[in-house]
Amino acid sequence: MEPSRKENTEETLDENRLRIRKLYEKKLHDRKLRIYEEALEEAIRREKMNVSIVVKFGVKFETKFGQELKVVGNIAELGNWDVNNGLTMKWTEGSFWTANIRIVPNSKIENIEYKYVLTNSSSNAHIWEPGKNHSVQISSDTIRELQLTDAWGGGGLY
Repeated sequence: MEPSRKENTEETLDENRLRIRKLYEKKLHDRKLRIYEEALEEAIRREKMNVSIVVKFGVKFETKFGQELKVVGNIAELGNWDVNNGLTMKWTEGSFWTANIRIVPNSKIENIEYKYVLTNSSSNAHIWEPGKNHSVQISSDTIRELQLTDAWGGGGLY
């Protein structure tokens, strides 16, 4: 009888070891899966942070020597409606003025409102574009570049 009892004990030990091994393998698999899911969520979060939109402003406007145009608007990149902090535009051939900003879309920037302002380098005088503010919605995660070609005084026309 003794050998049979010993065999039963060894079989029981082997079964327990196998059961415990399977349990640990399952727990290890579940832990790896959770770690991979967390890493994927973090990668997606970081990718969304790195996505940015280039907003290109353009307007045709005849200026005189010493004058320049600025884009002033409701976001920090456009000076928060302060002409002194507005985005200075560059003159190009044909009196077409351009300027670019890069923004990261988030819940804080959904709508950009802006105007063009004529400034004079020899004085603090500036002339705001007449009419309503220009306005653009920033709501799509798929847009990487937004070209805004406006007419002076054309805010709210399009």
